[in-house]
Amino acid sequence: MRKHFGLKSLLLAGLLGMLGCASPPQGNAPASPQPRLSFVDIDAFDRDLAASLRADLGSVEVQFFEKVSPNALPPRLQKWLQTAEGTGGRVQVDPPEGELVARNPLALLSLFGTLFSSAKAALQMQQEAQLNAAREHDVHIVLERSTDGRVLVQKVTFKKKRPA
Repeated sequence: MRKHFGLKSLLLAGLLGMLGCASPPQGNAPASPQPRLSFVDIDAFDRDLAASLRADLGSVEVQFFEKVSPNALPPRLQKWLQTAEGTGGRVQVDPPEGELVARNPLALLSLFGTLFSSAKAALQMQQEAQLNAAREHDVHIVLERSTDGRVLVQKVTFKKKRPA
């Protein structure tokens, strides 16, 4: 009898010890503000960007692991751009370095068409607490030309607006 009680106690102590060593789930981990973020299309990106925009960093740069066309900005990033623009921020697009005007100005117009395409979605997004962090920010999109001639987004920078 004592043998079973001792074994059960040892097993229970071992299980409790393992539970105590387990780390908390990463989905609830608080985000720390960073001046540079790499875009990954997951919820953690939203948390990191919101924390960074709320901090007094001045600007937050978003870089890409895989460069995207300005016409194919991921919806997760589009909602941040729409919120910034929809709350009085400016969205500025720089053509590829060395080019005075983009070779395909319709591509840039398409980017803006994408940004402004859904007023209803923008209203819904403004209600999300995370996206409120994009208020009072201007957005600077820098484009580059790839070796095969495509125009790609090099980086997107959110800059805190200066008080008027």
